[in-house]
Amino acid sequence: MSTSHSSTCVYVKDDQHGWLPANVLSYNADNTTARVSVTVPSGSTSTSATTTEEREVTLSDYDSSALPLQNINEGGNLITMADMCDLPSLHEPAILYNLRNRHHNLQPYTRVGDIIIAMNPFQWIDGLYSDNVREEYVDRLVWRDGAAGACGDASSHGARDDPKAGLAPHVYETSSLAYRGLAVDDSHQSILVTGESGAGKT
Repeated sequence: MSTSHSSTCVYVKDDQHGWLPANVLSYNADNTTARVSVTVPSGSTSTSATTTEEREVTLSDYDSSALPLQNINEGGNLITMADMCDLPSLHEPAILYNLRNRHHNLQPYTRVGDIIIAMNPFQWIDGLYSDNVREEYVDRLVWRDGAAGACGDASSHGARDDPKAGLAPHVYETSSLAYRGLAVDDSHQSILVTGESGAGKT
């Protein structure tokens, strides 16, 4: 965020919720504090009712003394991206709210470039691991795109577009690209899986 404070849709720190969306109402004369209207959930879920309250925040509590921007469209609605590299503003609250919205919409996988973030939905999602879904990733990422890459003909593959374009983030993406590396590109592969104990890595 620039010192001109051109956007009023921001996030502010909160002891209970970590980060909360807010709108800047005003700044003091020397730009050291801001008066904000904060949206506070009354419950613990993403569908809980909300209330608004005014707070004064100290800008020195934030990186570069600037409140992190919300990623919103022209209608003021939060932007959610399948690949967080596409978020206009990338910072801690933007990442958390993007993952939160996708989790609420039963989209457990989110991409960050070549990294897949998985959030346990704690329920079965019909069709998520179907044969048709698996075959789509294999066809797009292993055989069809892999064959074009093996020929070394960039013109036959456009401008070497990202083969993941148009595919939703999925663990099948990771496995398909690793298999392609072995079977088509003849290169060694490794997959690093990290997460808290009990998160569902196995």
